[in-house]
Amino acid sequence: MVYAHGNFVEIDDIDITPMLTSIDARNAFAEYKSIPIDSIVNFQSELLIREFSYGNSDSSLISKLVYKVTIDAECIVNNEIGYIDANSGKVLATIPRMTGISYDGTFSTRYSGTQTAKTILSSGKYRLEDDSRAASIHTKNLNNSTIISNAVEIYDYNNIWTSAEHSPNNIDMGLDVHWTLQEIYDYFYDNYSISSINDYDYPINAFIRWGSLTTDRDNAKWDLTYNRLCFGEGYTYLNPIASLDAVAHEYGHGISDMQADIPYDDVPSAAIQEGLSDIWAVILENAIEPINIWQIGDQVVKSGSCIRNIANPTDGNAKTQLSVTYGSSIFNNATSYYVKSGVVSYWFYLLVNGGTGTNENGDSYSVYGIGMDEAEEFITNSIYDGYLDNISNFSDFQSAFSNAALVYYGSSSFIKNQVDMAFYAVGLSTEPNPLNYDISGANLLCTSSNETYTLNGDVPSNATVNRTSSSDVSIISSTSTSATCSGNGYGSGWLKATITINGNSFSVTNYDIGVGSPSILDVTSTNNLSYDYVSDSYKILAGSGNYKYTGQLVVDEYYGLATNYQWAKISGSTVIPINWSASGNTVNVYTKAADRILTLSCTASNICGSYTKYYSFFTGDASPYFVLSPNPASTTLEIEVIGLTNNDNKDNEYELELIDNTMQIRKVVKMKTNKTTINISGLKKGIYFVLLKSDKENHIEKLIIE
Repeated sequence: MVYAHGNFVEIDDIDITPMLTSIDARNAFAEYKSIPIDSIVNFQSELLIREFSYGNSDSSLISKLVYKVTIDAECIVNNEIGYIDANSGKVLATIPRMTGISYDGTFSTRYSGTQTAKTILSSGKYRLEDDSRAASIHTKNLNNSTIISNAVEIYDYNNIWTSAEHSPNNIDMGLDVHWTLQEIYDYFYDNYSISSINDYDYPINAFIRWGSLTTDRDNAKWDLTYNRLCFGEGYTYLNPIASLDAVAHEYGHGISDMQADIPYDDVPSAAIQEGLSDIWAVILENAIEPINIWQIGDQVVKSGSCIRNIANPTDGNAKTQLSVTYGSSIFNNATSYYVKSGVVSYWFYLLVNGGTGTNENGDSYSVYGIGMDEAEEFITNSIYDGYLDNISNFSDFQSAFSNAALVYYGSSSFIKNQVDMAFYAVGLSTEPNPLNYDISGANLLCTSSNETYTLNGDVPSNATVNRTSSSDVSIISSTSTSATCSGNGYGSGWLKATITINGNSFSVTNYDIGVGSPSILDVTSTNNLSYDYVSDSYKILAGSGNYKYTGQLVVDEYYGLATNYQWAKISGSTVIPINWSASGNTVNVYTKAADRILTLSCTASNICGSYTKYYSFFTGDASPYFVLSPNPASTTLEIEVIGLTNNDNKDNEYELELIDNTMQIRKVVKMKTNKTTINISGLKKGIYFVLLKSDKENHIEKLIIE
């Protein structure tokens, strides 16, 4: 166990399949509350497991599968939310709720166009209040006051809230706030089952046109004392502060305060809160209605581009420029917690998008990023699972998220690495170890079968993996973690993987693969075999075991994955294996002095097959019977017979054959005199044997054409 956090609830022997339907649960609760079924306009239910007390002891708890039911009905007894046993239908507990029926209003918002939001009908008028959710949402108008008791309801008579009716005195900013808060609630509830700011149905109360002083009116805030949201209508620098990102930013302060209990009592803690609120502004704007998500307050500033630009922290058109490196001189000399908050918000930007550069401390970094979806889920879960509870400084902030990544994803995961790499980029940690990726699989690929090659390492779900290979390796199919390949011919091949995340790519080291059976290109000799006068034989120096070379013959392979080599002497159609016994031994390969051509073979083999190469050479014993001039030659060759008289060959006729080192006849010439010149310009360069045939005997000499 490396790290643990949370509250353990024992739920042994709970069947999570309910016996009752949500309709059954609604009817049971309606009967319990004496709510007529025909008065029910709508209802909401959620199936969950919850602890309930029994007996007189606080420690007496039991877990039950229940429906949490909220009924919409215009009757006075509809004042609670019920928890109904999903198997028995018994009402186990209730919590208070507001009364009234919610209706869908059409809002002409100031910043987000026409939207639909819930309102309540009361005394023939619709007001900006919603109790259709587990947490009530209520928006009022303070009329440039800071005294909450002065707040008044915002009404409309037909629930079609037009700009003409509500833009005077900036009342329409209330439409933006009310709609945005409902969207934020639904985002958390629909994606994470989080109910309200504290995940415990806390009422969400908002007040527009807050503040009597000009500085207040150019501001918005989360009230730390009374847990409510306040939005100024703007004055000198800002327009009405009710854009989606502005509302989300202040809601984020509520999360830091009520859920994480992060203080706001000094510069470090305030900077962390401001940075986290900018992160929530980005997340929620991206989830609800993305417009310039990395620019905070771009819709409310009267001049310039935005209030803060997280993607471009030093944007000169932004109201505030940000420091993005903890411990730098810029950071240390800054007195504004907004300036220091850039360390937090820019960490999130790099975590989402990746980036390379050098920070204000001179450290070079390279972050690949994990994408918005993964980053959003990581931030939300970390905070609502309690990892940031009671942090107060930047070191706590880094440790909290790093520990959360360790628990969620593991120490060797891509996301954990990127969380820490982004922290390194903003100066909050040392550089983490690099990512480790490699490819494993067979090192020999036959053409008759397929092999699977695995990409080892944590490949994130939002990554794409592109594979390339050499021409002799065919990729049949692939996934993010594996590829099926087959051989194509023979040779030395390779397989490569390139991982791309958020447009940032890096390559995994090539994996070398042998393809097909061994292919021997050539057999070369440093000199002729040595002649042993005592035994009148030619000897070849042995190696130990079956080698691909001998003392004087070497096999040059195209690919060297052969598992065995077998040498042999070729005598006519007979193949005589040469088996080395030990290092330093010699093997007789030639004993007949009259046979002046020796042919050897080398067969290299592996599981895919084998390949044999032949090598023939002139032994060089006895005086030459005829002379070749020049030798080496290139275009013409003079041949003179000197070993016989005309009486030895009465017809004075000879037949010459030019044979290459594969023992193929490449040219035939008839000689009627003892000397002749032939054209050899059409022959390839290499070693040849010139065979002279007469009616008495045959003779051979070696020729080099260059």
